[in-house]
Amino acid sequence: MTDFQAIASDPERHADTMLDVLVGMGEDVVEEGEDFVQILAQAAEKYAAHVVDGRMRLYRAISVAEDWSPEQDGLGIFWCLTSERAYPYWGAPGSHVVIEGEVGVDDVNLWVTLATEFSALTEEEVRLYPTASVQVLGISAPDGSPAFQEHVGGTFTAGPNSSSLAP
Repeated sequence: MTDFQAIASDPERHADTMLDVLVGMGEDVVEEGEDFVQILAQAAEKYAAHVVDGRMRLYRAISVAEDWSPEQDGLGIFWCLTSERAYPYWGAPGSHVVIEGEVGVDDVNLWVTLATEFSALTEEEVRLYPTASVQVLGISAPDGSPAFQEHVGGTFTAGPNSSSLAP
């Protein structure tokens, strides 16, 4: 049983932890009650449905330069459950790509991921730990054509390579 499944099966047991996370993130939280527990259960069920054999298939859209390098830059910690929801929010000018990746469920920041649901149940954000290992299954341009195929099949961290960061 994954942590998502455990929370979905007994949300009342995990409600205090979720409340602590939300308050720690500075979120305005309604009083804990039936609605709070129900939102937690629905969120955990939604994410649990995307776990297969301990892994999750996720999508991320990012703006990239022609010399983009996931080895240096990392793939990012903000991912989505579906390719349709992947959008390059903070990207630099240039073209963008959609990355299809797969991670172990232990690489998902469970509580922060669930916290996003309290702002909107339609949220599909999955927050990875910066150390997460992401296996790249595909990369495509906005028109769906393949892009950066030299990185497909590779495994990269979500966060930047520490050797590429300035001291």
